[in-house]
Amino acid sequence: MITAPAPKSIHILDTVIETLKARYDEIAKSEATSEEKLKMIQQPFNELGQAIISTLKSEEPKQEVQETPMDMVKAFSEALQPLAQKLDLLIAQNRPVQNPVNVPPRRSFDPNIVQQAQLVSQGKPLSIDEISRRSVGLPG
Repeated sequence: MITAPAPKSIHILDTVIETLKARYDEIAKSEATSEEKLKMIQQPFNELGQAIISTLKSEEPKQEVQETPMDMVKAFSEALQPLAQKLDLLIAQNRPVQNPVNVPPRRSFDPNIVQQAQLVSQGKPLSIDEISRRSVGLPG
């Protein structure tokens, strides 16, 4: 299957480069010395440089857009709006479920009662007889 060749894009510098190539081929085939060949090729290089300069300087300089702070704030808030929506969705999904938790009653002694008993007993020193009775669980 034969396909048509793709259309070749034309570049601004194509004509100048083609001229440089043709001039190079002529100079390379000539019987001049290398120093003379370099002097002869200088003119096509100058033309290429001028073409580049003229194409770059002919473009209008881009005008800087002066944005007010309010425009910047508006653009920034519009850019962050999708992110804020996703963040709100994640926060809504991660809220803890409010189920009542049944805490079992304490099985140990109440610490307040133990502290009160210690304060009462600290009022007077215990005798050896009272200490021995309390250690075996007898009333003091």
